[in-house]
Amino acid sequence: MPLSQCYHVMVKDATDDNLFAVLVANAAKNSLAKKVLIMFEGHKIEFVPKTEGAAPAVQPNQPIDVKSLYVVKYNGQVLADALTPEKRTTIPPNTPQDKQELADVMLIKPETSGNKNEIIGFYSRVTGLKVLFDGSSVTVMPSPLWKSNVVGLCGKYDGQTWDEKLLPNKTLVAEPIAFSRAFQLNTKGCDAEIDRIPLQKGQKKTLRQQ
Repeated sequence: MPLSQCYHVMVKDATDDNLFAVLVANAAKNSLAKKVLIMFEGHKIEFVPKTEGAAPAVQPNQPIDVKSLYVVKYNGQVLADALTPEKRTTIPPNTPQDKQELADVMLIKPETSGNKNEIIGFYSRVTGLKVLFDGSSVTVMPSPLWKSNVVGLCGKYDGQTWDEKLLPNKTLVAEPIAFSRAFQLNTKGCDAEIDRIPLQKGQKKTLRQQ
């Protein structure tokens, strides 16, 4: 899916409560590298390049070293130990009365994930949302409770293929750039021009059923 440097809604709950959203954007102009913003329960987790505004150099069909080239931010602050291999960084409850942690972030080794390189993993216990990121592609795995109740570039999570390009207003959009633009957030300061870079081999943005 072609993207711009503005965030695009990849997956969002289709409720009025705005419980979670996964946003993705190109890390820089004409770059295969991506950045991710996850919003949940009033909190924000970001997977972004270490150098703000500059994307890692990416060779086609080569894995990105997210451990060395990316940082994880929580509500705008860098989580220094979040990309320590196999160390789970926990987002604490909102209040002392809440016993359940909000989310976990960790760096997952290749032997665990099956990828060529480490990937970043996120899991929200509250929403049942899982996100995996390898620097150039994003996989989102919502809880089965969200079936047919999400919107975004990944579709409705209903097991159907005919409605994957269906907008919330029930309009079908076949052209990829037009569909991408429909879920683009044109915030101040971002470059809204959508790049026409083909996906590298194996690169994808997916919503996976559990």
